[in-house]
Amino acid sequence: MSTAHPTVAPEVEDSNSPESIKSLRFKHYSIRTEQAYPDWIRRFILFHAKHHPAEMGAPEVEAFLTHLATVGRVAASTQNRALSALLFLYREVLEIELPGMENMQRAKRSQKGGVLTLLFRFMGCLENPMTGSFQVPYTPMPLS
Repeated sequence: MSTAHPTVAPEVEDSNSPESIKSLRFKHYSIRTEQAYPDWIRRFILFHAKHHPAEMGAPEVEAFLTHLATVGRVAASTQNRALSALLFLYREVLEIELPGMENMQRAKRSQKGGVLTLLFRFMGCLENPMTGSFQVPYTPMPLS
């Protein structure tokens, strides 16, 4: 005879519950989002020792996202994706608002230029190939 502890989620796979999948499909989220959100929800539940999300709130979400930024050192876009998944869980599935998430430490966006920036810099040196200058124009990024 098994007695389930009320504060522990009975199954980690709860994040794949029909309610969350139906909500994603009803709101016409992409297939990739439909695949990613349950994974982030599952990771959130496991991070908090399988406690049910309805019994947790903004401090637990902040702790998870801060852990991703500091220990996991994830990219800012990854942290934002996890945040979106958890906000979807709380707002759309559990119908709970999460006030006061201002203290969360956000992952910092890279100060490096992206691929397009590098491409445009490279193309800048090809604008006038007759000058013999093969120097790539460089604009230093501000340090913050």
